[in-house]
Amino acid sequence: MICFPLDKSRILQAYPLAQAILPDLSLARWAKLAEPLTAPETLDRQGIMIAVNPAGYIYGLCFYRIEEEDGGRRLTADRFVAFDLLGPPRAFEALLSGLDDLAQRLGCFAVHTFLKTPQESHIEGSRRAGHDPKLLIACKRLERVHTEACCRDGRIIDAAASSDAPQRRAQP
Repeated sequence: MICFPLDKSRILQAYPLAQAILPDLSLARWAKLAEPLTAPETLDRQGIMIAVNPAGYIYGLCFYRIEEEDGGRRLTADRFVAFDLLGPPRAFEALLSGLDDLAQRLGCFAVHTFLKTPQESHIEGSRRAGHDPKLLIACKRLERVHTEACCRDGRIIDAAASSDAPQRRAQP
């Protein structure tokens, strides 16, 4: 399996995988989202990495972006989807390898990957690729909205008291 950034000619081919991570995504919206991320002049800043088998079928994809910080450049990847129907997790590990190669080519000091629902095979594959899993993010959907607050300029404000805040009502 090989990896490389998605190009415009494969946007439609990648749609079923994109739909696996964004189920409500229409084909038109996917094309509109993916097209700017496939422009050759943007691939050193952001893009979509794909894992392709020898027959040319796309088995995995993820989004990536290059972030600048005091220590240099870091490649950050998220929205992973990898279909390994038979055998070991080759598509996921190929994506990691492709991201590592891209990060090295672009002079990045680190690669950060964010997995929405990591499976044990992904965690082990990350370790085999030299990544050190360090973070667990737990999310909980709340049934009710109890307050109307939002953040602006780093301050918590009461949305009802702000004239320029959208007027929303707490759900019963």
